[in-house]
Amino acid sequence: MGYVGLPLAVAFAEAGHDVVALDVDRRKVNALRAGRSYIEDVSDDTLGSVLHRIVATTRPAQLARCDAVLVCVPTPLTANREPDLGPLIGATQALASVLQAGQLVVLESTTYPGTTRERVAPILSESGFLAGKDFNLAFSPERVDPGRTDFTMRTTPKVVGGLTEACGERAEALYREVCDTVVRVSTPEAAELTKLLENIFRSVNIALVARRPRASRPAIAPATSGSALRTPSRLQADRVTSLCLATDSTPRRALKPTDRRSAGRRGSTQVPSPDLFVFDDCHWVCSPNDRNRVVEHLNRIG
Repeated sequence: MGYVGLPLAVAFAEAGHDVVALDVDRRKVNALRAGRSYIEDVSDDTLGSVLHRIVATTRPAQLARCDAVLVCVPTPLTANREPDLGPLIGATQALASVLQAGQLVVLESTTYPGTTRERVAPILSESGFLAGKDFNLAFSPERVDPGRTDFTMRTTPKVVGGLTEACGERAEALYREVCDTVVRVSTPEAAELTKLLENIFRSVNIALVARRPRASRPAIAPATSGSALRTPSRLQADRVTSLCLATDSTPRRALKPTDRRSAGRRGSTQVPSPDLFVFDDCHWVCSPNDRNRVVEHLNRIG
């Protein structure tokens, strides 16, 4: 129940649904039971108004009575800057132990293309139920930008991709309860890739602004932040940092000439320099072991 899960829980409760809020952190569960919010986008008053519809618990067994289960766990980096799917695998295994026929499972955690089909589906199938047949499975990347009032959960378009057509239809119907616009894509991989490309775009823009001369930032930022294409206003000098973007504690290095020549070349098996497309700052969606897969996806969609 973090900055993704709690707003979702509140939104569905406001829509009239009973919600099970599952978290391994007992402190969060106790806070929710007491009506205390620890997320800036959810006030105590807002939480209190729907508290009668939310059951906060640390027990996965409570998920057995749910029609839909949204998995919103973190995907941090390991010490070697590889994606740590430990929380995701653990959550999926816990869900598999109580999975019911006919349930809808949606993964929202930021991850690399192929995770839903290749990692989540096999684990859930250990329950004896087949993904896409006995239960529905889909991916819908979280797009939360805490603190913003112009793009909220209700007004931000929601991307969904189902394992099958029926999975996609059911996931779309679910999110239409809390989102004005739902964008269906053909597969979970397509939905996963949209988050990857979005993270790359954001990271490039943040890195670009961070490279401005320090002395000019206070004067330039107010002038550029008012447009529809505004630049980020909260930056750490020489560091690419934002939600869903790993924090790089080292200064950004210069782009090498060889990187410029190979960057973006269609059909190239060499991923562009991290300073151009910032793949190194999106490791949990694009680890070194998954770069060829991402390149194949990029070439396939042109």
